[in-house]
Amino acid sequence: MAVTGVAPFGLLAVGGGGRAPPEACATSAEAWWNAASFGRWRPRAVALPPVTLAADPARWCAGGGMVPGPRNAAALARAALLALVPAAECPQHVVLVIAGPVAPHAWRVADGGVAVAPGRWVRRYAALPAGASLGAWVHELAHLLLGWPDLPGSPCLMGSGANRGGGHDPARPGPALALDAGWLDLAPAEPRMPACNLGPGAAMALHWDGREVLITSDGGDFAIHDRHRPGPPLASGRLADATAPLLAGVAAALASIAGAA
Repeated sequence: MAVTGVAPFGLLAVGGGGRAPPEACATSAEAWWNAASFGRWRPRAVALPPVTLAADPARWCAGGGMVPGPRNAAALARAALLALVPAAECPQHVVLVIAGPVAPHAWRVADGGVAVAPGRWVRRYAALPAGASLGAWVHELAHLLLGWPDLPGSPCLMGSGANRGGGHDPARPGPALALDAGWLDLAPAEPRMPACNLGPGAAMALHWDGREVLITSDGGDFAIHDRHRPGPPLASGRLADATAPLLAGVAAALASIAGAA
């Protein structure tokens, strides 16, 4: 299903003496997603009145907040949402920026969620510590708003790529995820097409050895991915000549994955 347009989420600062919501971080995340989706989708923060709880938020953050309840990050999310002023216009998804050692994550609000208006509930949240990197922001927004899973072993955003450059330069989503979202253009498997003709917003679709694969090329590097299984590339490497036909340049890599399905 194509994912387009603007996706609103609530931005709620928790603790720290009522600091203003970290709108600059949210704006940077929106710009990153706009570029990563090639202008097709972006998340938009709706700043909510910051809340200060009676207890230090750190009291909910043992083990990064990921321990069993009743005092954990999911319970902290519930307490923060209950502390919102009743008139706050709160979207159904909320990012909490917490003045405490919470581990970045997205999860379900404790006890089934919080009704923020008649008939309107917040049941899912993402939590980030104050000062979280851009990579942490965009990774958790993908969990919260797109429902994308973690992809251990993948160099893309949903794997280790979220921490590329110390989190300051996160990697794009993998091609299978981007294609499912409608953000990637498909090029036919034209034998004579030079690799340099395949830009970052496109992939070559190829039926190979009984399965569908996606071939991407960016700056002289190539990767081959399973079309239907997001995760690490099946093969990757450096093209000898970016002006030569792409299929010829990746022929050895294609041969190496034959029979590996």
